[in-house]
Amino acid sequence: YWQGTQYTNGPYPPGHSGGLSPQLGLVGGPSGGEGEFGAPTRGSLAISLEPTGSSVYAAPLGAEPIDPGTTQTGESALNLEWNGTGANWTLGTRSGSTQQGVLAFAVFQGGNPAAGPSFAVNFQSTGLPSGQGWSVQLARGLGTSNGSLIQFLEPNGSYAFNVRPLAGFRASPSAGVVTVNGSSVTIRIAWSRVTYPVSFQESGLPSGTPWNVTVVGGGSAEGSSSLLTVAVPNGTFNFTFVPLRQGYVGGNGVVTVNGTGLQRTVAFVRVEYSVTFRSLNLTPGVRWSVTLGSELQSTTNASLNFSEPNGTY
Repeated sequence: YWQGTQYTNGPYPPGHSGGLSPQLGLVGGPSGGEGEFGAPTRGSLAISLEPTGSSVYAAPLGAEPIDPGTTQTGESALNLEWNGTGANWTLGTRSGSTQQGVLAFAVFQGGNPAAGPSFAVNFQSTGLPSGQGWSVQLARGLGTSNGSLIQFLEPNGSYAFNVRPLAGFRASPSAGVVTVNGSSVTIRIAWSRVTYPVSFQESGLPSGTPWNVTVVGGGSAEGSSSLLTVAVPNGTFNFTFVPLRQGYVGGNGVVTVNGTGLQRTVAFVRVEYSVTFRSLNLTPGVRWSVTLGSELQSTTNASLNFSEPNGTY
């Protein structure tokens, strides 16, 4: 039934012989040209139908998109096979992403009238950078989005879902089963970056001296062990290492992570200061000496220089 009229071989022309099932279409461009959704168009379009008296849009099982700009010359059509319904239907569109210039059409599966009303199955994501695309496979349907929401319409039942892998990120949960039972359902997908252990082995500090290492964009670690480890995602990052007590100087460097952990050695340098002894009233050329701590120096000059760290000698 379309607009109150029953069709058997297609809505145009009525009663035309052939293998066509009833068809509906959305025009996406000028007649004879390729359908194109450019800026400022936003959204991934899906053809859906709303039964009279219902507030839920649905599409039938088995609906498949036809590539725009080839056989349809500016139209994207769905072969909609509605059987056994006496209702009128209206044509609508739903937004599935925030990507601009979309040429593909996402199909919402599971709206077979014989299965009863359909309800929204929402996948809500957190943790991805703004504009990062992601996808979910639900039963036989695939949804994609560059935003935080992917929505399907399904009748009551249980459906397996799978979050498509995304390079550099890990989804939780990444798969499962969602049950629709008379109302909408929301599954929250938390994304986290995949990280790898980067270990920093220090040298130059006295045993037990606390120190810190910071990877810019990858976290930090602090402790008195000679080995500290930071979880770092793929990429190239600057890092700094500093002592947490006076008398030593740290430094900086660059580390590149590419799908595996690694270890870097960092060297601290002890800070030393000049200690000068000057002689008075000695005959020129007479040798004299000074012992500072355990170090002995002698000279015939007027001064002696030592280099020592902080301390009492």
